[in-house]
Amino acid sequence: MAAVPLLAQMQNKAEFSATGSHFFGTEIVQFTAITQDGTVFHPTVRLLDATTYGARFGYLLSREIEPEIEWFHAGTNLFYSGGAPTGPGVTSPPVTLDYFLAGLSYNLTEGPVRPYAAASAGALRFEESLPAYSQTKFAAALGFGVKFFVLQHLALRVEGRALASAAGENFLGSIHGTTLSKTKSWLINGQLGGGLVLGL
Repeated sequence: MAAVPLLAQMQNKAEFSATGSHFFGTEIVQFTAITQDGTVFHPTVRLLDATTYGARFGYLLSREIEPEIEWFHAGTNLFYSGGAPTGPGVTSPPVTLDYFLAGLSYNLTEGPVRPYAAASAGALRFEESLPAYSQTKFAAALGFGVKFFVLQHLALRVEGRALASAAGENFLGSIHGTTLSKTKSWLINGQLGGGLVLGL
């Protein structure tokens, strides 16, 4: 029975994946806020967890090596804690994250169950709706996963990975006229998900 999925891996030269995942948030920055009456606040800003969707395309150069390109989108919010000008525990209007990545996947074994390691790099597009603000930063990802071939040209994909995105002092710009401090140089996020793989 394993011969059909194994034959599919020999025949498939490209793979298209529709993906979804749970995106784990992270603390972005602690900043100093001074209101008009001179009150000083020291809140932190956290990027909340999110659900993502996206697509990935890969071309198999060999049974082991598969270059891939990928896009995925997450809609979430920023959470202000520890005191903020508008009050403690404030959730921001929606923010969006769009990752554009290109990299390499390496299949560790052959067969209908195919574990792999993957590394990629590209860009993160961050957009905040209110106030309107956007920025593009460098991003990279490293992960491990497994593809389960269930039909000749169909597989299920499960993957976990870490994402690193460059931040820096101006990652969120000037938040409501405040001064940023203690900004993280890198944002580290986790991602756990999977998808449907179509062999071409």
